[in-house]
Amino acid sequence: MSNGVRNPLLAIRQARGLRAIDVAAAARVSEKTVRKIERGRWTGLSLGMLVQVAHALGVAPAELIPGLARRPAGCGRARL
Repeated sequence: MSNGVRNPLLAIRQARGLRAIDVAAAARVSEKTVRKIERGRWTGLSLGMLVQVAHALGVAPAELIPGLARRPAGCGRARL
């Protein structure tokens, strides 16, 4: 990615020595879908596709979305 932030899916895939086509086959989605997720291009992707890819890698879907898995400081649970 151009802003220096590494995409979680790409990082996981490369750390495991997998090709995009390997992830796609395991998730039963197209390689194009895997590449779109890696590039952060969410147009035309369903939540189901994201869940399938996450399941194939053994991670939570939120872990594949940059910034979603991390909670910013001060965003803890509210206390009543």
